[in-house]
Amino acid sequence: MGTLSATGQHKVQKGFAPLLQGFQFVPFNDLRSLERAMDETVCAVMMEPIQGEGGVVCPDGGILPGQGPLP
Repeated sequence: MGTLSATGQHKVQKGFAPLLQGFQFVPFNDLRSLERAMDETVCAVMMEPIQGEGGVVCPDGGILPGQGPLP
């Protein structure tokens, strides 16, 4: 249920209600949005650093700590 609740894809969640509450979503590759979402109510961050449903989609270099330039 945690993974289903954490996905932003409603087509995958269909038929599994009620889902867990409290998940927030920020746009992929948008570090500023992630920073703005952080406050004292956040207990964890789940991240999919390389997305694969629509091909291989990698974030810009420097989004993840220690990440170098991407090919």
